[in-house]
Formats: sequence, C-alpha cells, structure tokens
Amino acid sequence: MAKRIRRVIIVLFVGLYLSLHLLKVQITPLFIFGMYSKKVPTQQEYMMYELVVDNETIKPTELGRLNREIIIGPLEYYFNHKTNMNVDPIKSFVLSKRPKWESNSVFKWVGDQVFTKEEELSKFPNWYKSYLEQSIGKEIQRLEVFAKYSVYQESMLVEKHKELILSI
Repeated sequence: MAKRIRRVIIVLFVGLYLSLHLLKVQITPLFIFGMYSKKVPTQQEYMMYELVVDNETIKPTELGRLNREIIIGPLEYYFNHKTNMNVDPIKSFVLSKRPKWESNSVFKWVGDQVFTKEEELSKFPNWYKSYLEQSIGKEIQRLEVFAKYSVYQESMLVEKHKELILSI
C-alpha cells in the first residue's frame, strides 16, 4: 500500500511539473530551463564601481567577498533602475516574458507591493550613505560613486572612461 501511495505522489508531481513546464511556468527545485536558453554575448567593455569616500577611493575588490556583495548589490540594483528609465528591472524582465500580465489586476496589485517605484528611488542616495557607513564603520561626509568602464587590451584591463552615478 505504501509503495502505491509513493508511486501516485511521484506520478502526480511529475505530471504537475510537466504541465507547468508546458505552460512555460518555471519552478524550482528542479532544472530551470530558461537559465540556459540563449548564448551569452561576448563583452567588449566591462563596468565596475568605484566608490570615493571623503576623497579616498575604496575598491570593492579589496573589501572581501561578503562586504563587496553587501555594498555593491544595492548599488547595482539602483544603477539598473536608472539605466532602465527608473523602472524596476525585475518588472521589465517579468513583462518581457509575460507581456499580457501588465493588464492583469492581480499583477498590478502584487507589483505595487513588490516592485520599487520611481518615487522611492529618490530615497536611495541617503539610505545608501548610511548603509555604507554601517558597512565600513566610519562616518561619511562626502560620497561619490562612479561607473568605471574598461576594456582588455594586450591582456591588461585599461580604463576607457568613468561616469558619476551618485554624489552625496
């Protein structure tokens, strides 16, 4: 009897998973096919962040892996908003996969709760400054964040230009 119940559960699980896959709904914990659905393009230019705190340059690579992730993660999300015309990049991604969802009232309600709105972006610079102060353990008088663009030339990384993306 227990074997039969296990078989039924497995068959139902596989059937549900295949049905959801046919509907193009990707779920975990199993393989997510969309992760590997297109070729990654070759990059010509690489972008890195450079933080200048009170006229002292802080290189994220020198902060250790955990601090680097903590400091750069929110900054990258903010920068992605700015380059996406102040629209949450996750919302853009979801709508690129499911364009009809934009007119769905449930999606709009969930989006209001989940996605970052344009008016909330104005709060980011001051929040980030206090967040960075806590992360590096020092009070910050002046903060500048640059997007630094570089290319590889003759096996060396060469800076092409940098752009100020945040100044407090």
